[in-house]
Amino acid sequence: MTNGSEVSSQPSQTEFSPAKILKQVFAAAIVCALWAVILWQSQLVVSSISYVNWALPAAGLVLFMPFLALTAMILENRLYFILIAVLAFAYLLFFPINLYAVLAIACLLFGFWRAYFRVKFEMANHIKFGAHQIIRRASSMFMLAFLLVVSFNVLANVSEDLANDDSRIYSGLADMVTRGVLPIVERNLPGFHRALTLDQYIVNGFVNSIPQYQDLPPEVREGELAQSREQLLAYLHIQAVGSEPLTDIARRAVEIKLAEVLRPHAAFLPLIYGLVIFSLLRILAFFVEWLSLAFGALLFWILRKTEFLKITHTQIFAEHVEI
Repeated sequence: MTNGSEVSSQPSQTEFSPAKILKQVFAAAIVCALWAVILWQSQLVVSSISYVNWALPAAGLVLFMPFLALTAMILENRLYFILIAVLAFAYLLFFPINLYAVLAIACLLFGFWRAYFRVKFEMANHIKFGAHQIIRRASSMFMLAFLLVVSFNVLANVSEDLANDDSRIYSGLADMVTRGVLPIVERNLPGFHRALTLDQYIVNGFVNSIPQYQDLPPEVREGELAQSREQLLAYLHIQAVGSEPLTDIARRAVEIKLAEVLRPHAAFLPLIYGLVIFSLLRILAFFVEWLSLAFGALLFWILRKTEFLKITHTQIFAEHVEI
């Protein structure tokens, strides 16, 4: 029997239309440009051990996913394989060549290739074209591969830093912990404001607890301040002169405590670090995928309105059982 269906038109493998070739080149060029930006920004984030600054790579992925689905739709096998080979090996332009690079390229090739087949499967098994499902098919497997690539690089960087200078690792961890903890401390600790210096915070404490503190001679006030500062710094196991903001004091104290706790288990730190980053990025990936779906819906609407893509009707044959 026959049944009406709606499918996205695909370029013929024997027909060489200049318009279709230009469309394919345009889509491939956009994918390459976005991928270069994603790799560049990801390399900056990973190398700086500042994993809270994923806004730019995430924004790049939001734009990249719909265009990846588009190229999987309009390119034939050989052309798509050439494209993903270029994209996968472009990794070497931004990240060092090592064992992790081999794993990363393998993951990228797998993610790109699975995205292609999942898109083709979606188009072949639904009688009505739907951009939402196609983008979801392309993004789900690729996002997993990309997060594994990031985790490999985190492992490599952490292992290298532990071998050379482990203070950089603990400093990066302290930055992340301090950013999360300081807003809570400000809300719950009276008189604590991150903009205050250490000496200002101590003096404010004296003023609130000792009403006659301001009437004391300057040399007495200075002596009380110096004594309290030394006691506090000795308790925190850090060095300071008193003019540092409380943000810096808190970060130094957290770094010292993290080093004390984690240094005996440094051999397991790269793996733990990689797993934590992978888990956090999986949460971020959920929002990236939903934003890419929204952008993709707009993109495919524009492509159809401008006749970059055309929806045609065809007939299909399906098996029918009779007795």
